[in-house]
Amino acid sequence: MKNTRSIKETLALRLLKVVLSIYLCITVIITTIQMIDEYLLEEHLVKNSLVISQEISQDSLSTSLWNFDQEQLSATVQGILKQPIIVGIEIMDENNQILIQNGQLPASLEQNKKNPLSYIVLFSHSFNLMRNEKIIGKVTLYSSNQVVFNKVRYKFLVIIINAIIKTVVLWLLFIWAFNRFLTRQLDIFCQAMENIDFDKQKSHYLKLETFNTYELSRIEQVFNDLLKRIIEGRDKLDEINKTLEQKVIERTQQLYEKQIDLKKLNLELEQQINIIDKNVIIIHTNKEGKIIYCSEAFCNISGYSKTELLQQDSSIIYYSDIDKEIYTDLWQTIRSGKIWQGELLQKNKAGIDYWVNLIISPVFDEQQQIIGYSHISQNISDKKRIEELSITDDLTQLYNRRYFNSIFPKEIQRAIREKTTISFLIMDIDNFKQYNDNYGHQKGDQVLSLIGKILKSQCQRASDIVLRLGGEEFGIIFFNMNTEEAFAFAEKIRLAIMEAHIEHRFNCGANIVTASFGLTTLAVCPELTMDDFYRLADQALYQAKNSGRNKVIQVQISP
Repeated sequence: MKNTRSIKETLALRLLKVVLSIYLCITVIITTIQMIDEYLLEEHLVKNSLVISQEISQDSLSTSLWNFDQEQLSATVQGILKQPIIVGIEIMDENNQILIQNGQLPASLEQNKKNPLSYIVLFSHSFNLMRNEKIIGKVTLYSSNQVVFNKVRYKFLVIIINAIIKTVVLWLLFIWAFNRFLTRQLDIFCQAMENIDFDKQKSHYLKLETFNTYELSRIEQVFNDLLKRIIEGRDKLDEINKTLEQKVIERTQQLYEKQIDLKKLNLELEQQINIIDKNVIIIHTNKEGKIIYCSEAFCNISGYSKTELLQQDSSIIYYSDIDKEIYTDLWQTIRSGKIWQGELLQKNKAGIDYWVNLIISPVFDEQQQIIGYSHISQNISDKKRIEELSITDDLTQLYNRRYFNSIFPKEIQRAIREKTTISFLIMDIDNFKQYNDNYGHQKGDQVLSLIGKILKSQCQRASDIVLRLGGEEFGIIFFNMNTEEAFAFAEKIRLAIMEAHIEHRFNCGANIVTASFGLTTLAVCPELTMDDFYRLADQALYQAKNSGRNKVIQVQISP
């Protein structure tokens, strides 16, 4: 009864809260609209009053100004300022020179803007002072939002009090209606349901007390009709049970006959399991990652025996420096009950690397709780070697243009996720065509190979990516350096190439092999694409070439 009552009260209260919340929102909106309307109306009246003030004071101000009567002019200004709607006045002569400034003016309010509690909004009305059809001056009358607020504050108070009274009254009516027509009626219905005794056939049918609602009467009718069908179905179930008993006997005989066939299937299944064990790379781990089963095929590829692997952490076969994003994604996926699939680099007992296409599936118990994980792998080392050859430049053993086109967009996205800087350095050997023409292409290939080794020796961080983009053009992608650090890194590479002292008599002004560099560095900028990066670095390289070669030009970019 306690649980049923709690659910019933929660439903009623939730419905009541929704209705009252909607009404409250509508009341607030309507009240706000009324207050805004009152404010705008009063503001319009204030502005009209400024026009009336013009009509009253224009002649007096014109006369005082024409006669240069300062005393009368000041008295007239003080009289105007005594009007409750006027907070400031400004009078200028025909040359727009200020004669009088008094009260609250735009210039005097600038100092108060730092204090939001004293913020005042002014609005003005200007008119010309005329004498003998000639403009002798200009007057600007000022009023403010505080004047309007002072006039409408009592109207605002009446509107708010009216809204509060209506809201409280309607809330009380809502609460009474919900209690009378929903909560109490449902309580009566539940009491009637609890009084049903299913052990006695006569008490099976539901008889409610007097209700005046169609819904509860309909519930009573449907319940009794359903219960009647259940009772009528009991006899049919007895007949069905007898028929089932006979069929069970017949089925049991058939099962006994098939038991022999099942034994044969079991033998075949054991043979299939042995084949899988010898040919499919499988391990099972518990929730903590401890190996609890491994196939013979896994032992063969890993070089470990089953004794060495069981109860060992599965990390024994993975590299410790696995990409953190991949590692985090792997565990988040399988711990959420989903299947993770991807390619991982593993190592065997002898320390030799091999690539696998790995599928990790969660294992569940009867309560659908994860109790372990199943790892099924496929050795793809040959495939990876072929892929590596396809993205490696034969001459320099650096990554080629194909790898650049595939990895650079990913690295940009990674920099955006990790909120770090990314730099792209493009380098071109100076006057390399003259080198090939005079020293021969074989010597040129040797220079390209040596340049590749120099770049590798300078890029020692695991995140640095060195590429040959084509011909004598090379590129480097690197991270976590500001513009000064990136420029110093590029300059270090430029000097390293010069210090190799590779002869090039046809490189004007140097007589050794030199290179020009275009560099761009940027922090997080989701709008910047790979093509933008390459274009900016290429423009910087073009500037380096056109300004004397053998230098680094850096493009400054503001994210």
